[in-house]
Amino acid sequence: MSSLLRLDYLTTGLPHAAAAEIWKGVVGPLFEPRAFHPGQQSPTGSASGAVIGDIMVARVVFGAQSYRRDRDLIARTPDHILFHLYNVGGFNGLISGHQTTIWSAQVAIIDLAQEVDTLAASSDTVALIVPRALLPEVTGAPLPP
Repeated sequence: MSSLLRLDYLTTGLPHAAAAEIWKGVVGPLFEPRAFHPGQQSPTGSASGAVIGDIMVARVVFGAQSYRRDRDLIARTPDHILFHLYNVGGFNGLISGHQTTIWSAQVAIIDLAQEVDTLAASSDTVALIVPRALLPEVTGAPLPP
């Protein structure tokens, strides 16, 4: 039996600039993290999880921030679906062109082939990222959030 590849990007206790740089590297392949409001420092967060083949599962904890995914980022990254369970917190914004609000005890289904523009509260979540190719029932049409 082989062990799983672990992902641990913990930024607690680091200087803010270092924590923000690590966080940007962690979420950068999926989203562009931005300050929640003008004057806020660069956003931070932590992720801890595992890679199981082509699937990733992680606990993700972050402070209030904005998440964007535009056409340029979509073109540079693989086609995946993000299932995001919010234990605490949530977000409001555009997912796949739909105004969406997700809060505690809800799961956001985010089609990463579509644009995202949200404002997220400080949150504690569980993320499951699955390549679209592993979900044969999912067609090329945008998934509703």
